Amino acid sequence: PILDVTKINPNNTLIWNQSYFSTNMNYFANSSIDLISDGGFVFGGTDIYTYNLNVVKLDSVGTFVWRKNFYSYGGVVRTSQDSSFYTCSNTTSSTTTGDIRLMKLNSNGDSLWTVNYGGINAERVSNMHITYDCGLVAIGTTQSYGAGRRDVYLIKTDCAGNIAVS
Repeated sequence: PILDVTKINPNNTLIWNQSYFSTNMNYFANSSIDLISDGGFVFGGTDIYTYNLNVVKLDSVGTFVWRKNFYSYGGVVRTSQDSSFYTCSNTTSSTTTGDIRLMKLNSNGDSLWTVNYGGINAERVSNMHITYDCGLVAIGTTQSYGAGRRDVYLIKTDCAGNIAVS
């Protein structure tokens, strides 16, 4: 299988297990998963062949709902109170060394906004969380700021992805 997802209850009893196969979805790396308020799940991960971010939504019984593919890699995904999703990933291109990319997706996985953060050198994200004020806090490393040797890079945004602290 490309992906195997198992749901268990607090007593470690199997509720369901689903295996997903696809000819246009490869194996995932750097994956994260989050629970949705309707009991479903959303997860993000890097397609190990294309290095693209894939975000996948499953319903409460593990049925595949949708998959979206974005030109970045990594894949921290979180569910917000308004049933949208935030992703945090890393960019690559032939002209830059890579930035941190935050995106907000609607409940269908369509991008509402995308913002890249970084400087002239490489930045990489490690994790992201939604804050009490509906903003985001992401942590990673930077070679563009500080001493330039993979210093800690903390980004705090508002709900629209505007920098509050970095």
